[in-house]
Amino acid sequence: MTAGANPLDSVFEPPRVNRSLGRLRKLIGDAIGIVWSAAPRPFAATVVLQVLGALGLFAQLAITRVLIGRVLDLEDGSSVAPIVPWLLGFGGVTVLVAFSGVARTELQRLLSEEVARFAQSRVVRAATRAELIEFESPAFHDRIERASVNAMIRPVQMVGGTMGLLSATLSLVAIAVTIGAVTPLLLPIMLIGYAPLWLLAVKTSRLEHRTAVEVTEGDRRRQHLEDMLMSRGAAGEVRAYGLGEFFLGRIGDLYRERIDRVTTLVRRRLVFGLVGAAISSAVTVLTASVMTAAIAGGTLSVADAGLLLGTLLVLGQRLTMLAAAVNALFESALFLEDFTGFVGADLSPVMRDGPVVEPADRGPPAIVVDGASFTYPAQTSPALEAISLEVRPGEVLAIVGENGSGKSTLAKLLVGLYEPDAGTVRWPTTHGGERPRADVLDDTAMLFQDFARFNLDVWENIGVGRLQRLDDRRAIEAAADRAGVDDVVRHLPRGYETALGVDFARGAELSVGQWQRVALARAFFRDASLLVLDEPSASLDPRAEAQMFEQVQELYRGRTVILISHRLSNVRSADRICVIDRGRLVEQGSHAELMDRGGLYAELFRLQASGYGDDD
Repeated sequence: MTAGANPLDSVFEPPRVNRSLGRLRKLIGDAIGIVWSAAPRPFAATVVLQVLGALGLFAQLAITRVLIGRVLDLEDGSSVAPIVPWLLGFGGVTVLVAFSGVARTELQRLLSEEVARFAQSRVVRAATRAELIEFESPAFHDRIERASVNAMIRPVQMVGGTMGLLSATLSLVAIAVTIGAVTPLLLPIMLIGYAPLWLLAVKTSRLEHRTAVEVTEGDRRRQHLEDMLMSRGAAGEVRAYGLGEFFLGRIGDLYRERIDRVTTLVRRRLVFGLVGAAISSAVTVLTASVMTAAIAGGTLSVADAGLLLGTLLVLGQRLTMLAAAVNALFESALFLEDFTGFVGADLSPVMRDGPVVEPADRGPPAIVVDGASFTYPAQTSPALEAISLEVRPGEVLAIVGENGSGKSTLAKLLVGLYEPDAGTVRWPTTHGGERPRADVLDDTAMLFQDFARFNLDVWENIGVGRLQRLDDRRAIEAAADRAGVDDVVRHLPRGYETALGVDFARGAELSVGQWQRVALARAFFRDASLLVLDEPSASLDPRAEAQMFEQVQELYRGRTVILISHRLSNVRSADRICVIDRGRLVEQGSHAELMDRGGLYAELFRLQASGYGDDD
C-alpha cells in the first residue's frame, strides 16, 4: 500500500452546478432515474394518472367550448335537452380528473417513502465504504450530514417536483393547443411573459443551497450539544458540572446564527416573489388587452372569449405550477450534488485492493513498514513520521509511549485501516507475493480503545465478529468464556438472548469492564491470524488485566499479536517492544534490552514501577 491521492478530495469541493437552463434536462433525467430505481410500479402508475389528468383537462376545455356555444344558441323557452349529454360528459370528465388528482397524491406519498428509503440506504452504504481516515475529517462530516439530511427530505421534493413538472407540462400542451386554435397571438405572450418566473425560481434555489451549506457546521455543533444534554452517557457530567444552562446558551447562540441566515434568505425570496407577482400581473393585463381588442375587432366570438377566460385562468395556474416545479427541481439539483457526490464517490479502495490470497499464503502476516508518515486531515503536524519497522509472523509486538504519541495511529497503519501519506506498508507472503489489504483486514481482529457497544442481543454482539459464522452459538459461547464474560451473560435475564443497552425496551446494561469483555469476545470469535489490542486493560482491574494478557498469549500462540498500552508492566513478556515518542519510533527491543539501554522506555518503566515497588 503506497501513499496516494485521497479519493474523496474532489468530493469535498463545493458543488459545481451548471448555471444554464440546459442543466434542467439532465436533472430531470437524474430525478426520474432515482425515482424509477426506487419504485418503478408506483412511478409508472403515477405517470399514467398524470396523462389521464392532462387528457381530462383537454376534454374539459373542449366540452366547455361546445357548452358555451350551445348555451348562447338557446332561444327563450327552448329545451335544454340537447346540452344535457354535454353536461353529463363534463361531469364525468371532472370526476375522472378529480380522482386522478387524489390517486396521484396518495401514490406520491408512497413514492416519497420508497425514494427516501432508497436514497438513505445509498448514503449509509457509501458511509460504510468510506476509508476510516475520512471520519477524522470535518469536511467529511459536513458532507455526510448534508447527504443524509437530503436523503430524507429532498426525495419528497424531488418526487413532487418531477410529478409537478410532468403534470404542468402535459396540461400546458392541452392548453396550448386550445389557445393556439382560438387566438394564436396569446400563446407566445403567455409563454414569454412567464419565462422570468422560471429564472427567478433558479436564482431562489441557489440561495437556498448556499444558505444550507453555510449553516451545516453550526447545525452539527448544535445537534452535538443537544445530544449531550439528552444522552445517557453525558448525563452524569452535565449534572455534576452544572452544564445544562451553559450548553443551552450555546445552543441558543447557534440557533440565532441559523435564524439570521434564514432571515436573510427569506427577505431575498420575498423580493423575488414581489418581482414575480408584478410580472404575472403584467402578463394578465396584456392578455386581457389583446382579448378586448380581438372582441372589439370582431375576430373573437363571445363563446371563444368565455373559453379563453377559463383557459387562461388554468394556464396561469399551470405556469405557476411549472415555475414551482422547476424551482423544486433546481433546488433539488443543488442538494442532489451533495447526495450524488457522496454516494457516487470512490469510497471503496479497500474493496479494490486485489484478489484474496490463496489459502497456502494464509497465516500470521509479515508486515513491512518503510519510511511511513501520516498526518490527520485538517492537521499540519504529522502524527507519525518516517517510521520503518518489520513485524515478523507469529510475533508478539508491543507499541508503547505516552498519551498522544501515535501508538494507535501506528497500529491502524500496520493493519491497513489507514494509508500512509508517504512511504509504504506491505504484507509480503511466504511465496514472494504480497497480501492485499482487504485480505489482511479480513484476517485481523481488533479491540479498539473506544470499542463499539452494539444495542444487539449478546450472541449477536459477539457473533458479528465473524459474520460467516454468526449462527455458530457454541463458538460464540466459547469466545465469551475465553474473554471471561460467559458467567456474566448467564446471569442476565435471558442469557445470550438478552439485548444489551437500555436505550430500547427490555435491554440490560453492563459495566464498562463487562462491555469491554464482550468486545474482547468478539475479537476472539473472529479467530484471526493477527490480533490488535488497543489499550485492552483500560477498563479492567489489575487482576482481570493480568488474566486477560495470559489468555491472549495462550490463545494466540503462534499468531501475530500487537499490544498497545501505556501500562508498561503489561508488555514485559512481549517478544519486542516499540517505543513511540511524538510520532517517531525512538527505540525497539525486548524489555531487558530496553532496560539495559536506559532510554525513554527505561525512564517511563521505572517511573510507573516506583508506585508498585518494582524496578525490574
